[in-house]
Order: sequence, then structure tokens, then C-alpha cells
Amino acid sequence: MGVMRFLTLASYLFAALSIPAVRGEGADAVDFLEDIRPIIAGKCFPCHGPDQAKREGKLRLDTSAGIFSRRSAGSPVVTPGRAGESLLIEKIESTDDEEIMPPKDSGLELTPAEAALLRSWVDSGAEWKEHWAYRKPVRPPLPPVKDAAWIRNPVDVFVLARLERAKRRPAPAAGETTLLRRLCLDLTGLPPEPAAVRRHLGDAGPGSWDKAVDRLLASPQFGERSAQNWLDAARYSDTTGYAADKPREMWVYRQWVIDALNADMPFDQFTVEQLAGDMLPGSTPSQKVASGFHRNSMQALGNNPRKEEFRVKGVVDRVNTTGRVWLGTSLECAECHDHKYDPFSQRDYYRVFAFFNNIPHYGEGYGVHGPRLKVPLPEQQALFDALSGRETFLKELEARRVRELSGVSYDPEKARELVARAPGVRAAWKLSGSLGAASGVDGRLQLHGGTAKWVQGPSSLSGQAIELDGRSALQAGEDERLDLTGSFTIAAWVRTRSAVADIVSKYDWAAGQRSFVFGIGGEGDKNGSPGHLFAWVSASAAAWSGGQVHSSFPINDGQWHHVAAVFDAGKSFRLFIDGELDSKAKLVDKIPGQVAVSSRRLAIGAGYTESEHPDEFFLDGSLADVRLYSRAFENMEGLLAPPARVVSALKKPVELRDESERALVRDFSEGVDLKLQEIRSELAGIPARVKKLKGTEVTVQVMIEGKERRKTHIHIRGNSREKGSEVMPGIPELFRIGDVRGPADRLAFARWLVSGENPLVARVTVNRIWQRYYGYGLVRTTGDFGLRGDAPTHPELLDWL
Repeated sequence: MGVMRFLTLASYLFAALSIPAVRGEGADAVDFLEDIRPIIAGKCFPCHGPDQAKREGKLRLDTSAGIFSRRSAGSPVVTPGRAGESLLIEKIESTDDEEIMPPKDSGLELTPAEAALLRSWVDSGAEWKEHWAYRKPVRPPLPPVKDAAWIRNPVDVFVLARLERAKRRPAPAAGETTLLRRLCLDLTGLPPEPAAVRRHLGDAGPGSWDKAVDRLLASPQFGERSAQNWLDAARYSDTTGYAADKPREMWVYRQWVIDALNADMPFDQFTVEQLAGDMLPGSTPSQKVASGFHRNSMQALGNNPRKEEFRVKGVVDRVNTTGRVWLGTSLECAECHDHKYDPFSQRDYYRVFAFFNNIPHYGEGYGVHGPRLKVPLPEQQALFDALSGRETFLKELEARRVRELSGVSYDPEKARELVARAPGVRAAWKLSGSLGAASGVDGRLQLHGGTAKWVQGPSSLSGQAIELDGRSALQAGEDERLDLTGSFTIAAWVRTRSAVADIVSKYDWAAGQRSFVFGIGGEGDKNGSPGHLFAWVSASAAAWSGGQVHSSFPINDGQWHHVAAVFDAGKSFRLFIDGELDSKAKLVDKIPGQVAVSSRRLAIGAGYTESEHPDEFFLDGSLADVRLYSRAFENMEGLLAPPARVVSALKKPVELRDESERALVRDFSEGVDLKLQEIRSELAGIPARVKKLKGTEVTVQVMIEGKERRKTHIHIRGNSREKGSEVMPGIPELFRIGDVRGPADRLAFARWLVSGENPLVARVTVNRIWQRYYGYGLVRTTGDFGLRGDAPTHPELLDWL
């Protein structure tokens, strides 16, 4: 990541050359790390190495203290410069089958060449060096070279110096087209488009290669190609493995890796988020997805009684993978006993094990699983963020508008008009010289069967009313806002002598289009009474499934009456006449919890009988101020007209109102202010939009730290059922500095890995990137930087990088 761009550019500046492999830095010199350490590691460490349980004769040959020690008889194991006085040489050259080392029957016998190298090493001074991988990298100076003109970047210096020592020359440079093809295949996995080749060949100016590399690094395909190598190291799999091998959602983690590489995420962040993203303070969904790195391990499913055994296998896999990917170490060799070759004890192994031992394990049988999390995809997260931002903005807007409303002033007539726009209004038609809507829905009502006739409205309204002749009716346009599916209030002024008539209807029982109807006489039904108010609602359009309410006295006396039907879904169904509740109104059937949607358009002044236009139950009389609300009013105070106390306060100048009057005006204004209604309506809709978005989230495999620390014990011979001594989380002894307490949890461990305090991570990471572009790392054994792994072909270059 941090070194990715440099390595990419540098590699192609000298990849033009065919660079032959070269062995050795000198002709005959014996090098401890290259020549001697591999011999004693392979032939001596099995009995005299780090594994205390298998160590013979209390002799260690893996440390300088051990190899230069004196035995009980006083003989030194190695005397520098004097092979003839060294017990080591005496034993390996012995002709006595009882004395020779390694023993004849061990299968570890030395070859004559190996024995000769050991003697030569002792005679030349027995120089001891700590294993190269366990020394902290120090950037070396650039080596001297003869052909300085060939150099294009510092990497070339190391390569050329090695070639010159071997008296070799670089091969001729490859052509531009060949190089571009290699570059495209390595960075994106795709050959270059012909247009890209022409563009590159036509750009002969300075920095042309920089431009080519930058273009490819900026392409989405770069992350996709680069992710393949990391996902291999992460043992990525879309199925659980073992016999059941069930599918699982891992692709979100795969996409996280691609996005991180394309964003050039720093490697320390890349590491911490994958090993412990869930433990970061205020961790984001993205960081939790990243922790899926260690959910790639196999998961046993099915009727397997050994749930704990397979949980432990998963933890073991996490330890071993962490060792290979970040430390380049075969930690798995210390699961059952101390490592045979490298300085890692079994206790070290289970210290690291403890970091990963607190992940919960849920379910039984096929339901066994580790932690999971529902997360939004990036485009969904953008919508979540937008909704959250919008909600914050609207709340600020709402608070500012409420403050403004404390000081408004209306004349009583203006206040009366505002009442019609109370919260929840779906539609309001004044029907005073116009068929247009005063608020709510758009568009005019359509008159069926005649022309509009306007008459004087009720005295409490300063306006006109429409007069219907018993053969005409009004019909609204198609508008889903007129589908009152929950609680509602329908109110109107009516003057009539009709015994049976509908005031407002979306109800056609004959056509199976039931919803709601409010009128007089119950459409002639047996439960209705001529001249009496009624209202029906049905939860089903096709068949009756609802409730009815019928008034206790008639209103068809030819006088103006304000009437209202109030439906509180699943709770109550009430009628109001002239502002008063009809407490003796008769309820029939059960009050439903919802109202069906009918395809019939809203009719005013008539109803339906198997027709798409109002064709029956016509009103002979006058109507005014018809309103529909999507909420149930508690009473009619403020719905007919502003309360007297509010009118009184409104008449006063703002500066003369007392606190209670200002509160009255504010509360009234909040109830009728259109701008505030719009703000609150949008705010009220945000939770539903969030809920809908949550329904599109995907389930991902993540890491979660358990609430209580699970005890970790050494497993005797690797058997989790045979518990040894308890161990606490910690780093291997090799990396501990004095008595300083190391990391105590998984997050601290992840941060320690990339803190620069251990010598392995930087080398292992650079080597893995090098392997990505050249097929082989500078250390061929990418996952093993230990004593049995290969030495680096270019150690100074590796440390310089």
C-alpha cells in the first residue's frame, strides 16, 4: 500500500532487463547465515534447539550462549579459530558410532561437504550472527557500482551491484510495447487496449512511465487484480468448507479489500482494520466488514457434537494465518510443542491464541455460526448518510420555525383559513365559488350532471357554498393521498332534507371496491336510519370486514350543520354534529385496524353502485368546506374555527401579549402553519425510509469481542481437551523488551504488529509485494522467514525497502 506505488514504478524501470539469478556475495568466504545456520538448524536443532521437551543433554545450539558454552567436563562446544579444540567438530568427525553426531540412526547424518563447512567456519573465527529475520531492519547505504549510467532508481543500484560482483551484465532492455503489456497485465490482469498502446508510444516526453503507472493505479481493475494475492493469503472462500461446505456471505469483505487497495489505504490501517476493526472506538460498518479477514476460516456445520473442538480449530487457523501473513513464521509448529527450529515456545503460541479466543460462537447443528452483522452496501450507506443529514437539517429548521411562530399575528379571518390546513390534512375544498382545492391535493373537482350553482354558505363562514340538485355530484381526480388507509377525520358543512345521501365516498360494495363512506341514511341499509348520519369503513375491498357508526338523531332539517366522522384505527369510531360528540351514536361490528384501498375516485355529494362515476345516493342540498385528514381529532375545537381564546390573543399586538397568550398563539400557529407542517411531515417519514433501507442490508461475517474474557490454556500435545497451565494474551518472548507489558487485547496486538517494534512485519510485507510483481519474493519462502526458510537473495535490498 504505502510502498505499492514506488515498487510498481521501480520494478518496471528495471524489469526491462533480464536479470539472471546470482548466488553468493563472495567466492569462498563461509557465511554463517547462508552456509552454517541452515546446516545446524536442519541437522542439530531437532535435539539441541528451541524445543525444551526434546532437548538432549541440556545443550542448545540455536543460541550463541549455548554454542560457545563449556560442557561439564570443561570442553568448549566451539572454540573460535581452533576446530581441533572444539567439541562440536570432535563429535561430527568422530568415527565411533556411539559418539558421532548426529547419531547414525537419526536420519540426520551430515554430508562430508557439510562437515567441512562447519570445520572451516570454526577455523575462520566462528562468527555468530543472529538470524537475519529477527534483527530490526536498518536501511543500508547504496552499494558502490561501476556502471552508474545504467542506474534509474535506487533499486537498480542493489541489483547492479550484485550483478557486478558476479561479473554479469544486465540483458538488453525490452521494447516499449512489451513493457507496457507487462505493466498492464501485472497491474490490472488485462492486456492494454490498442488505443492505450498508441497513446503511450506517442508520449515520448519525460515522465511517460509515471503517467502510464498512474493511469493504471487509478483504474478500478488495479484493486481487483491486487486483491487476488491478498485474498489468497486471507484464505478467502465463499463457502464454509468441511463436509457441509455451505455458502456464506464473504463477498462484502472481498469488496472491502478491493476498495482499500484502490484507495491506497496505508498498510498499518489496512492491518488494524482487518485484525481488529470491530474494536476500534466508534468503529464504522466498513471497519467491521474489514474484520471479516479472520472469518474466512472454515466452519463446521451440521449435526456435529464436537462444537467446541471446531471452534478451537477456527482459533488455531487464525493464529497460524496471522503468523504466516504478518510474521512470515510457521507458528503452527508450536501448537503441540515448542518449535523445533525457530525461537517460539508452545507458551508463545497460546499467548497469541488468547488474542483470538474471545470471539463468540453461536447456534447448534447447521445453525452454528460466528458473529454476523447486517450492513448497508456503499450506495445504501450514502443514502443513510443523506437521510441522517437531512433529518438534522429539518430539526434545526423546525426549531427555528417554532421560534418565529411565537411572534406571528393574524386577523381572525386569516386564522379561520389556516385552520383548514391543520396537520394531517389530505384535502380541503372550501366550495366557495370555486371547485379548486384550498390545500392538500392538487387539481379541481369535476362536476358530474349539471353546472355549479353557488349559494350563501353558513353564517359562521364568510363565503358561498355549492348547491346540488339530487342529480349531480363532484368527483376528485386519481390521487393516492385520498386513500385514507388508517385513522382519519372527514368534516363538512351540509344543509339538506335528503333521507339517504352520501356526503363523501370511496365505497362501491356491488363492485367489490369497499373503503370508506360518510353520509346520511346508511345507503338504505337495515342498520341505517333516514336522515341520520352514518359512516362505514372496511378493511377488505372485496368483502365486508369492518365497522359502522350511526348517529342518534337526524340532521336533514334543511338547516346548516357541521358534521364530522372520526375514525381511530382499531380503537374508536365517532360522529360529531355542530361541534359536539354524539355520545349515543350506535356502533355496529368490530372497528378494524386499517382501511382498504378502493379504485373508486373520491366522490362528494353522491356514492357508487357498480360504476366508476358517482351514480347513486345523490345529495339534494348544499355543501361547504369539505375536509379530509389522515388523523383522528379528539374534538372539534379549533377544527370549526379558531378557539375564542386564540382569537382574543391574535387581536392583541405582539408586544402586549402575556406569556400564556404567546403560548396560545404559538401552539395554534404550530397547528396551522403550512411550512411547519411540511417540515414535520418530512421528518415523520424519515424513520419509514430508514426502515425500508435497512431491509436491503446484507449479512456479513465479522469479528466481535466477547463481553467476558474466555480463559486460555496450553493444549497438551495440541489436544484442546487436555488443558495445561493458563496463559494470558501476549507476544512471543522473542519480541518482548525487558519487563514491559505487551499488548493485552486483539486491537493492541494489531497495532503492535505495525508499530515497527518487531523486525518481521515490514520485511514480510515488502517481500509479499515483491512476489506479487516478480513471481518470487526476495525471500522465496514467503510464509516462512524462520531458520528453515530461504535466506533473501538480496538482503540489503530487502532491508532498504
